[in-house]
Amino acid sequence: MSTEKKRLPPYISYRTFKAFVGRLQQQMPARIDRSYWSETLSGSNGIQMMAAMRFLGLVDELGKPTFYLKQLTGAKSDQQATVMADIARNSYGFVFKLPSYNKDATYDQLVECFEGSFQLKADVLRKCIKFFVSMTTDAGIALSPFMVKKFRNANAETKVPEQKSSSKKAGQKIKQNPEVPESLKVPELENSSWHSKLLMKFPEFDPAWSEDLKNQWFAAFDKLLNRGPWTVPRE
Repeated sequence: MSTEKKRLPPYISYRTFKAFVGRLQQQMPARIDRSYWSETLSGSNGIQMMAAMRFLGLVDELGKPTFYLKQLTGAKSDQQATVMADIARNSYGFVFKLPSYNKDATYDQLVECFEGSFQLKADVLRKCIKFFVSMTTDAGIALSPFMVKKFRNANAETKVPEQKSSSKKAGQKIKQNPEVPESLKVPELENSSWHSKLLMKFPEFDPAWSEDLKNQWFAAFDKLLNRGPWTVPRE
C-alpha cells in the first residue's frame, strides 16, 4: 500500500492566487521557491501557495514552472479563461465526474465530492470549496445554481464580526510565544552543516491541524530558517 500523502486542494485565497499569477506574467523565474515567493507572501501563505500550484499542476515537485503555468501566464486576456478552465478540469476531475454538476447537483453533493476524496476539517473544507467555486467562476465553468446559491449562503454564515481588543480584562496577559510540542522543537545546533539535514526531517505541515498548532509550527519553522547559513541539498 502506498504511503505517499495525498495533495490537498487549494485552500488559499483565490484573490491572492490570482495576484501571484499576475506577478509571474511580468517575469517567470526558472524556479518558484522561497527566495522568490517570500518577497510578497508570508510564510503560511507561501506554503499554501506552493501547495496550490502543485495541486493545479502549475509547478513540479522542485517548483519549476510547467507547461500549464507557462500557457496561463502567456495567454492573452481573452484566452485566460479557456486555459484556466482546462487547468480546473484537469485538477478537479473528482468533481466534474458528477453527472449533474452544471445542472441540478446540490451543494451537499459538492461537499461529498471533496469529503470522499480528501480528509478535511470543516474550516479547511470550506476554504477548498471557496477556491474551487471562485476558480470555476473565473474560468467561465457553469456550476449548478443549487451549488452556487448554497455556497454563497454558507460562506456568508461563516463570517464572524471582529472583536475590539479593549474588551480584554485589565491586567490579562497574552501569551505571545505558545510552547512548541516536543515533536516540533528545533534543537540547538553548533555545526551549521546539519541545518539542511534538519530541515529535511522537519514535520510536514498539515492543514488539518488546529490553528494553535499551525501557529506553533510556523514559529518553529521560522526559527529553524533563521539559524542559517544553509546548504541546499541536492537530489
